[in-house]
Amino acid sequence: MLLSLDIERIEALADGAPFGEVGAYERVIGRAKGEVDPLDPANKGIALIDKAPLNANGKVEYATDIFILRPKDPARGNGRILYEVNNRGRKMLFGNIADGPQGVNDPKTMTDVGNGFPLRRGYTIVWSGWDPDAPRANMGLGLTAPVATENGQPIVKIVRDEFCSGTRGGALEVFKLSYEATTLEQPRAQLTVRERADDEPRELPLNQWSFVDARSIKLREGTKPKPGYLYEFHYEARNPKVLGLGFAATRDVISWLRYDPAATAATGGKISHALAIGFSQAGRYLRSSTASIRISPASAASSSTRRSASPHAPAPSMRITVSRRTSSRSRQRRSPTQSPAKKARCSAATAPTPS
Repeated sequence: MLLSLDIERIEALADGAPFGEVGAYERVIGRAKGEVDPLDPANKGIALIDKAPLNANGKVEYATDIFILRPKDPARGNGRILYEVNNRGRKMLFGNIADGPQGVNDPKTMTDVGNGFPLRRGYTIVWSGWDPDAPRANMGLGLTAPVATENGQPIVKIVRDEFCSGTRGGALEVFKLSYEATTLEQPRAQLTVRERADDEPRELPLNQWSFVDARSIKLREGTKPKPGYLYEFHYEARNPKVLGLGFAATRDVISWLRYDPAATAATGGKISHALAIGFSQAGRYLRSSTASIRISPASAASSSTRRSASPHAPAPSMRITVSRRTSSRSRQRRSPTQSPAKKARCSAATAPTPS
């Protein structure tokens, strides 16, 4: 469930230019914090959730970046969310469905949104972070997830990473590691190469590769990666993050925006439907998540926020803060409380969604 939403700023999109009958749009930029119950049976699908640090409530916390484009006049919007799963922190929506430019991660101008197709249709566009390793530079969206430990001690395991240097974006010369290497001493790691998947791997000698840092390696000068060849790296790694919280964060954000009346502080108006779209890696994320995430108003509270059986028991508070730089209309929506919770189910994690 979400614990707080801190809206950093609300500002005009494209200097307030209208998008057809829908009119002007606003940019809403902020950060949300949430928590999940590691003891809830529905959360067992989150790898390493049982080894994540707990807060004072016995829950596992996360934080996610939020970026929303909403109609300035919510009455002129269609009341629907179009949620784009970002690709490695990048927004690709306008470049793929609205004839916009590629690589614009901070849409501000009319040029940035192309023909403005989803805006002219009145959609509220939502992005949020789900990948803890996504770069946050240039308004990239990321997730802050905890590092798992074993009884308070670092988890250290042997990891195998596989790389392929392609040609579409130029030769891949630096290989990014999935985890942090425990040491930069080469004898404790092994790099092999093979032309085809069924070929016998050939070990590359230590004088042909080196560590760049604890999260990347490269072939040394004079030894370039061969396009299409498979490079396999075995190394000792540590500090795995609880990556599965990304699914929980996505579900929690959309559930809250969809069902909680207090969410109008972010969306501007009531939301009736939520749609999702993703490209490339983000499409695979959606394909994996559609079988496990259900945004639903089912009237039940999850064990992560179980409360008194009394129908008059107070609902938990949901903190919303809005920067003073935002409009007066937005500042009037501070510190609302949640109504009785609704439940959104997920095989990776479960948290309530208010009605």
